[in-house]
Amino acid sequence: IFGPNRAGGGAAARVGGAELRQSLTAAYGSELSLPNFFEGTFPEALQVARSDLKLVVIYLHSASARHSQSVCTNVLGNDFVKSMINENFILWGIDVARQQAQRLARMVHAR
Repeated sequence: IFGPNRAGGGAAARVGGAELRQSLTAAYGSELSLPNFFEGTFPEALQVARSDLKLVVIYLHSASARHSQSVCTNVLGNDFVKSMINENFILWGIDVARQQAQRLARMVHAR
């Protein structure tokens, strides 16, 4: 399903979790503590999830969405949610302003 020309594939789609984390803490405060975002492409996250027998949580971030700050600070920043994600899931995130995020959003029917 996910090849170089599909959602999240190819070198151009390489998005680091550190990059998204830096963007979120710059926007919502350096004290924001987030779960660990996967470093790599979406297909790589799927591959690791398969080998680790975990599900992938996809976080599509939009700075212009009405509840973005609340989701980041109250949900992703929640200690219980962080530990649950870190222990049981592979978290892959991307800003929806990126073209590959838009393709992935359409594929998973995100609104």
